[in-house]
Amino acid sequence: MNRRQALATLTAPLVVGCRAADMLGPRLSLAQVGDTITLIGAGDPHCDKSTYLRVLKTSDMIKSVLDADSTAWAFRIGDMTHRGSAIEHETYWTPTWGRFPSERTIDTQGDHDWWNIKYTPSEQPAVHYYNYTGSPKNGAWNLGNYWRLYSLCCESVDKGGVNQSEQLEWLESDLNQHAASRHIIAMTHKPLFVNLCLNHGDSSYPFRVKPMWEVLQQYGCEFFMAGHAHRFEAWRPKLADGTWNGQRGIRQFVIGTGGVTLRLVDGAIHSDCEFVFEEHGITQFTLRPTDYIWKFTNSSGVVRATKTRLCRKVLT
Repeated sequence: MNRRQALATLTAPLVVGCRAADMLGPRLSLAQVGDTITLIGAGDPHCDKSTYLRVLKTSDMIKSVLDADSTAWAFRIGDMTHRGSAIEHETYWTPTWGRFPSERTIDTQGDHDWWNIKYTPSEQPAVHYYNYTGSPKNGAWNLGNYWRLYSLCCESVDKGGVNQSEQLEWLESDLNQHAASRHIIAMTHKPLFVNLCLNHGDSSYPFRVKPMWEVLQQYGCEFFMAGHAHRFEAWRPKLADGTWNGQRGIRQFVIGTGGVTLRLVDGAIHSDCEFVFEEHGITQFTLRPTDYIWKFTNSSGVVRATKTRLCRKVLT
């Protein structure tokens, strides 16, 4: 058993996670440090020999923030390795994207994380991903005093994922308990909206992601993070049906910038997409009681864009 396996209960389809500090009762324990929280990460490092130098650089950027701030959290939006193999995790993932503190890192499974069964059919899908990350298949984490992050799985059971109907039932039940007192963030590997990818077509995944989005928008979710498309995109607030809605819509960030070969936009950029950066890098969110700041920094250390967004919901 590796250092993170003991932290996960992989036989349960739905696991809710939280820091020990969040279980100490009323918010007194977090009053000093919980008003502003840093959340930093990306998806799609695809750790292997070909990406090693790039994933080392992006993981260094994340780790430096985590080392400097003991209250900061990391997120990893799937596709940790290219083939999902044990040797990729051990050789290329562990010394790079596997260095983050497990108690302050939140994961979601991507499609390449179950690709191990393409090469070794006798294995269980995504077995090495879950063994090395120690991640539950989905869950919810309180970030400081005011925010709650949901990690959702868009992969099916036969690909190492979850029963989607059960996940939606759990999600709605948990939101019903917590959405009034917390600003909501959600993430899954595949986006609902994305610009066309050159030589790869449409990387959106409405079949699984749209039902999640429909539930989340009912409870005032502030923003949604995804990867899968290998670049950065920031979208205006949208409803699940694709219409722009500044009051009820959810902002989406596509952050497939962890190190994999980039995919360029094919054709015109959608009018609801505010920013596109075809660069490797990391995205940092500064979460505050009534607003948040997002910032995309490329792997050369250049801040390409940053915006402050007011939260729409008044917490009770």
